[in-house]
Amino acid sequence: MKWGLVKRYAMTLVAATTLSAQSYGEEKKPKVSTEKVTDSIYMITGRGGNVGLFFGEDTTILIDDKFAPLAKPIIASVAEITDSPVEYLLNTHFHGDHTGGNEHFGKTGAIIVAHDNVRKTLSTGGEIKAFNSTFEATADVGLPSITFNDRMVFHVNNETVSLQHYPSAHTDGDGVIYFEKENVIHAGDIFFNGVYPFVDIGNGGSVQGVISAVEKMLEKADGKTKIIPGHGPLSNRADLEAYLDMLKTTLKRVADMKAQGLSRQEVLAKAPTADYDKTWNKGGIKANVWVSTLYSTLDE
Repeated sequence: MKWGLVKRYAMTLVAATTLSAQSYGEEKKPKVSTEKVTDSIYMITGRGGNVGLFFGEDTTILIDDKFAPLAKPIIASVAEITDSPVEYLLNTHFHGDHTGGNEHFGKTGAIIVAHDNVRKTLSTGGEIKAFNSTFEATADVGLPSITFNDRMVFHVNNETVSLQHYPSAHTDGDGVIYFEKENVIHAGDIFFNGVYPFVDIGNGGSVQGVISAVEKMLEKADGKTKIIPGHGPLSNRADLEAYLDMLKTTLKRVADMKAQGLSRQEVLAKAPTADYDKTWNKGGIKANVWVSTLYSTLDE
């Protein structure tokens, strides 16, 4: 497949994957589902990124909020689990399928928290170069009012909730959330469980940074850790290890071919991910797009 065709294919993923809310505005009854992770943590799934819910005596924290039309269904799901309203909203990064409900939650009084770069990007608007798409600035009410650079910690609900930034991973503003006593990790889009990931190189991401972040997550995980990925089903350490193996192996293969002087088109023709495709080629980012991402990240 020629690179031009790969790029045109990638652009069609805007409506199908994670980066545009327009198509979801047409849904008459957008739906979400809930899955219990622990007694105090739930995962909320549906169109867009996976949402985390943490509640207890002190406060209720929501992690990400999908596309804007799903804000009300999310609130309804939260109300079925706890009587306490969402007081804090944590954004794992800026993409619209994780922050589309920010304005809605901001209007309800939730305090929005994210990495410095998330506020910077949301406040100005920008573009997703890989998909040839743009997005407008978020209204002030939907912007993070508390930001952090490297790490910040909440001591609430008899739990230590830490937000850790990993640079140049999925984007330039990723935050991974660790629940230390509950032994749960919300990985955001650094982790796509069971499918090839989207890495937003145009907004500061890199496959190398994703690999580094996953390695650091594994240092904190054990056999009982439950991991909420940005996309895909609830997972565990073994799933994250398999993801890391795929990332490192496919990157090395493309790097070796590129070092031999092969062009992007020549690398694509050799299908360096063929043995992984049966397992990983099931999402919006298909094998050819993933290989092209690997080729591009080696230029950065």
